[in-house]
Order: sequence, then structure tokens, then C-alpha cells
Amino acid sequence: MIEVLILSLMVLIFSFIHELGHFFMAKILGIKVIKFGFKIIPIPHFFITTPWIRNKKNRMMFLFAGLALILLLFFLFLPLNFKGVELVKKALLIQIIFDTNPFFSDVVFAMIMPLNTENNATSFYEIYKRKYSKHKFSISWYLHLVLWILIPIYLIKN
Repeated sequence: MIEVLILSLMVLIFSFIHELGHFFMAKILGIKVIKFGFKIIPIPHFFITTPWIRNKKNRMMFLFAGLALILLLFFLFLPLNFKGVELVKKALLIQIIFDTNPFFSDVVFAMIMPLNTENNATSFYEIYKRKYSKHKFSISWYLHLVLWILIPIYLIKN
């Protein structure tokens, strides 16, 4: 039971680190950070809010900065083998599962969001819902889903 609590806390810390990746990339790219916050619903997590990033290259760099930081940490911890490090690796893998899910993640945003906001859209989420409904169950979505399912299988086997 205590291991589950520690693991949960570590995943929350890695959620914060993920958002720090976005924050630092926003600062590097000169993008205004409107809000850096914490939400409890649907699960406890940190988040960052910025204006719409019109430049596609900058948007991709911003979107993948959080995952890139988590992957860097994972590969730094991967060769280590001392007491407690296995729990850190599990927490990082869980964070990677959250970061790459095919339902609502930075990876999905990068795949489906248009270059510019649509003039008739009232919000980012309106655009997202419309684009995601076209993307869901496409070949790329199924490929993403299969690759995403392999991560927990790896986690369970190790």
C-alpha cells in the first residue's frame, strides 16, 4: 500500500516536471505563459496555458518538450540499479503512458491540430473535439493505440 502511495506521488512529481518542460520551452521560444497551475479533476495533474502558437515548428517544439524531458529522465535512470530506482522507473513509465495516450495528450494535439485557429471556433476545445472526431478510429489512431498499449505490457513484464 505504501508503495502505491509513493508511486502516485512520484507520478505527480513527474507531471510537474513534464509541465516544466513546456514552461522552459515557452520561455526559450518567447511564448507568453498565461498560467501554470494544478487541477485535481479528472486526476491530479499540473498544467500550463499559453496563447495559440501559430508557428508550427514552435508549436511542435512546445508540445514535445514535456515528453522529451520525461524520456530524458527515463533513459538516465534506465541503466541505474540501486534500491528504490525501480520505483522511479515505474513512475516514469506511468508518466510516459499518460503523456502518449491516444485520447488526450500532447502527441494527439501535435497530430490533429490545424496550423491556425479556425475563425468560427469558440475555443481550443471546440477545434480539438471536431478534429479528434475525424481522427479517432483512423489508421494513425489505431497505430498510436497499439504502440501505446505496448508500454503497459512492457511495464507489467518488467
